[in-house]
Amino acid sequence: MRRARLRAAAAAGGGAALAGLLLFAFCEPRLDLSPGLWLANFREVVPGRLYRSGQLDPAQLREVVERFGIRSVVNLRGYDPRPAWHRAEREAAGRLGVAHFDVHLSARSLPRREELLKLLALYRSTPVPILVHCESGADRAGEAAALYRIELLGEAPEAAAAAELGLTERHWRWRKPEKRAFLARYGGLAWLRERYDPCGDDWQGLRRPRSCASAARGGAAGG
Repeated sequence: MRRARLRAAAAAGGGAALAGLLLFAFCEPRLDLSPGLWLANFREVVPGRLYRSGQLDPAQLREVVERFGIRSVVNLRGYDPRPAWHRAEREAAGRLGVAHFDVHLSARSLPRREELLKLLALYRSTPVPILVHCESGADRAGEAAALYRIELLGEAPEAAAAAELGLTERHWRWRKPEKRAFLARYGGLAWLRERYDPCGDDWQGLRRPRSCASAARGGAAGG
């Protein structure tokens, strides 16, 4: 009976510790940000160079342009003219004189090579400061920020992933292991161009782009 009570107390203590960790992750004090930007998971990656966030409305976009001097916005949710948020963002960027680009990264699956190459090319060519954003600012934005650290700052992949894909960034690594798995194996720009294939056998057990299933069906039909 005593052992059962001790186990229950330990479990309760562990639950309280986890609750405290989650409270810190999601309620991290950000006295330097407005409530709207805090809720949108707005974060500084490299001062004056790169920022990341979730989806911003036109008023929030104006706020970051005026406050942080943003000159380019990279939408990681992909080009789609149908949703109201996409039209509003492009129109707001135009009014503010900010360059706008679309890159399609998945929140759950491994990234596609061509989209990563497009993103890295934008990092080297578009006016800074740059804002990269997805929907929540946790997964795709974290992946994009980590790649910036690796390619433009020369950081090790493990360090870059730890800096940008954690609980304090609202990223749940056990739910979306593909982000960390990709970065752990990232071997540089030449590797990305010549060797990376998210449809390959070495990525089994991870969620892959939908195009992999389409290619597999096409190959089976052709065979």
